[in-house]
Amino acid sequence: MFFREKLSDASYHKIYEIVFKVVIDAKQKYASKKPQGAEKILSACADIIRVVSRTGSHTLKWKTAKAVIDHIIQTIPERNGSGCYLDPLAHHYLQTLSIILENKAISERLKVDIWSDLIDFCLKGIIRYTGSSDEESSELSQSFSGHRSGHVSDSGARSAGVGGRHVLGIEVSRQNAEDLLRCLVSLVSIPHAPLFEKFEVISNAIMRLLQCLGSNVSQLHQLALPIMNAVLSFTRMDRTSFTQSIARELVPIICRFWQGKAVAKKDEMLNSLRDEMLILFFNVHLHLESSVMDGASSDLSSDLASLLEILKLEYSRRNVKDQLQLDDLQMSDLSPETADTGPFRLNICWLRPHIGRERNWANLLMIGILERLLRIGEQNKEATEDVDQINAHDEPPRKRQRVVQDSDRLLGPLKSNEYKVRLTGLQILPFVLQQTQLSVAQIQELVHVLSSCATDKNLIISSWAFLALAR
Repeated sequence: MFFREKLSDASYHKIYEIVFKVVIDAKQKYASKKPQGAEKILSACADIIRVVSRTGSHTLKWKTAKAVIDHIIQTIPERNGSGCYLDPLAHHYLQTLSIILENKAISERLKVDIWSDLIDFCLKGIIRYTGSSDEESSELSQSFSGHRSGHVSDSGARSAGVGGRHVLGIEVSRQNAEDLLRCLVSLVSIPHAPLFEKFEVISNAIMRLLQCLGSNVSQLHQLALPIMNAVLSFTRMDRTSFTQSIARELVPIICRFWQGKAVAKKDEMLNSLRDEMLILFFNVHLHLESSVMDGASSDLSSDLASLLEILKLEYSRRNVKDQLQLDDLQMSDLSPETADTGPFRLNICWLRPHIGRERNWANLLMIGILERLLRIGEQNKEATEDVDQINAHDEPPRKRQRVVQDSDRLLGPLKSNEYKVRLTGLQILPFVLQQTQLSVAQIQELVHVLSSCATDKNLIISSWAFLALAR
């Protein structure tokens, strides 16, 4: 406590200057033929800088913080272009960088050129972690090789010229990648961050990482998705072609991650990851709709169908307490004043505020949107087939086959003997009907099945059936 209360920014600045000089000298020795003693010194100094930075993170002024940033990104990489980090410095230095950037008072003052250099530094590490070749990251390598030096970084500038040997360096570890992602989260979350300069290289690197990751939840997943969401929030309005392309690639990734496994203590991590995927989907679902309407590819329709089935299956397997409850809903009187005005409202009901059920509602809303996208794709495909056959002087095809396929997807769960499957099918219906117009034949068939559900002895089943009938 005494340490925190008494040290000023000037004191921290002086500590950094002293330690930086020790690091420069030790790094020169470490690059020699007998680096053992220097290794311990470098590791100890890196730990000191980490502890000092954590302790003084809210005391440091901009000039001192910039000096630390300069020193880290100039000192930690080996200067032989290998892409490796200097082993004794890597762990603590990258943690230090994430600590400093998490301080909004510092990160929000970053000038565009420094912000850009930091983005390039982090992306090069992420690209290296995914196993990309040196050629693929060479453009980023050039970006920060001539990074501007700051005040304390007269020492940093000298350290930058010391070349390490490849055998003394380490590849980017998983922990390194996590720290780099934390830095990126801080950088892309800055209000008015100049993403227009880097949104494409950021998304390419993060997409490469997401495609490399397995389905088991981890910190890498939890950090990478918010970065993508920040980029897509920036691009979804003005860079529609780019967002549309990324959206198509994201669908199979969401499919894989949604099924991710988690031990009990990581259940909340999995839920948090799914929250980010929900945000991701709502960021791009209109772009997916545009792709479907354009007939982009059969692969997209297949991916959307797979995602729909995965979401429905996962939701049906939840404990009932983890699903949406009737008590969570406020019923509408269908007056003009209660018309749909937000994401947590349907025409017939809305989610009660402040009850913590937004996640369940969003799951069902996502299912409803996916059902609409599939129907749009099916209708477009059918219309194209009709035109082709008419042009070939054939009779227009019957519509009955498509009606049967649509009805099976909606009505199949309602006819199931398994309680959870029926309940899930009934809960989904208000969200599907909010998004989709059914044909007269489909409505007649649906009303018939719902009437049967409404007379079920189970009050929960019958109540949800009446809610769907009201819709």
